[in-house]
Amino acid sequence: MIVETKTDCCKIVSEDIEDAIVLEGSPNAGLIGNIIGWLLVDNLKMREIGYIESKHFPPLAVLYKGIALHPFRIYEGEGLVLFLSDFIVPQEVVFDMTNVIVDWMDKNNSKELLTFNSALVREKNESCRCGC
Repeated sequence: MIVETKTDCCKIVSEDIEDAIVLEGSPNAGLIGNIIGWLLVDNLKMREIGYIESKHFPPLAVLYKGIALHPFRIYEGEGLVLFLSDFIVPQEVVFDMTNVIVDWMDKNNSKELLTFNSALVREKNESCRCGC
């Protein structure tokens, strides 16, 4: 059954998957979340069960093997649910999008959430006296 979970700016349209471990893979400072997500989809033969939409997302589609995909999809396989984005989520949407994912998880008794992300690390400057 397809259901909707909403906040003011985001909506999840997906199947309900009970008791799953939820994974999130979106590009950010690097592409690690998106790369790991695509590897999981391919290697675990995950099936698409839904998507997240928002008027604040960039207007784009993803072509994969000649098929147009929604740019923020939800996959399921082997007790896992993967939220996979192919764009950097706009800063003004992150809070509401996070809340709609947590609401979806509550409705589906999800066990935990793991996110794949990267962070920028500044190189230590030896000539700087401030310790940065």
